[in-house]
This record gives sequence, C-alpha cells and structure tokens, in this order.
Amino acid sequence: MSYMRIINILLIVFVLASSCSNNGLKVQNNTNMDTSIVDNPNVDTLDQAEPVVSDYKSITSKLDEKQQMSLEKEIASFAISMLYNKKPKDIAVELDNGIYHGKYVGNEGNVISTKIKFNGTNLEWGNSDGRWRDTNYDDKLSYNLGSGMVTINVTYSDGSGTSKNFESKVLHK
Repeated sequence: MSYMRIINILLIVFVLASSCSNNGLKVQNNTNMDTSIVDNPNVDTLDQAEPVVSDYKSITSKLDEKQQMSLEKEIASFAISMLYNKKPKDIAVELDNGIYHGKYVGNEGNVISTKIKFNGTNLEWGNSDGRWRDTNYDDKLSYNLGSGMVTINVTYSDGSGTSKNFESKVLHK
C-alpha cells in the first residue's frame, strides 16, 4: 500500500472519529449567560430558575387588549434573549399578521430577525426569513406567568433545558 493511501485512510478515520466524539449531544455552557436582565435580587436567575406557575387565565383576564399585546411583546423579547443570549432591552419587537418579529444588531453589525408565534404557553419560533424551528432537532420554547414575572423555558433536542425568570413591566403594574 502506498504512503499516500495510508495517509488518506488515516485522515478519513480521524475525521470520522472527531465528528462522533460528542455522541451528537448538544453541550450547553451557560457560564456567560447574562443575569442582569432581572433587577429584583430575590429572583432566581440561575440556569434552572424555579418556574413561576400561576393560572394563566386569571392573570391575562385582568389585561385589556393593549396590555395583552404588550405582554406578548415582552414574552417574545424574553424568549429571543434566551435563544441568543441578548438583553431583552436590545431587542425591538413588532407584531405583523399575528407573528411577532424581534430584531437586534448582531456582533458583526448585521440585523438578526427572529419570528415568534404564540400557541398557548408554547412559543413557535424561527428566523424571520426562514423556516419554523419545529422539528425534534430544534429547541422548544415555552413560558409561565406569575405575579409580576415571566419564566421562559428552553428545552433542547437532547431533553435537557434551562429556564430563566424575567420581571414583566406589564404584570408588575
């Protein structure tokens, strides 16, 4: 066997071995997670925040249509901040035909736009100009409401997940 053929075989084995080394699991590193979003020191902002579970209808029934839309904008902003590790205040959210579009400026100066659609307490999402992220391989988003708080939950395709509590200006009134 020629040396070139042996080198090619070794290279192929190396590439295959390195691509399989993490067994396809998504590794999550939350050490850089921004926890300054919630100003309340009593709020748990660790990776697995204790969800603030409350009766959704009892909370939202007290809101008028404008407040409901403002709450949904907040939730969309919080969800996008969880997906991309951005501050909610840096995300501009607009409603267009029942779909919320959140935009922020990326690290390279380009505008990133993500779409969010409400489905009960689940959130459907995707790039504004792309497909909905709704396969088993995509992250799943949901939220819970509490007294002045919104908890955003992200579940990854491997079954792991993270949650974070955000102080809501709408619910805090």
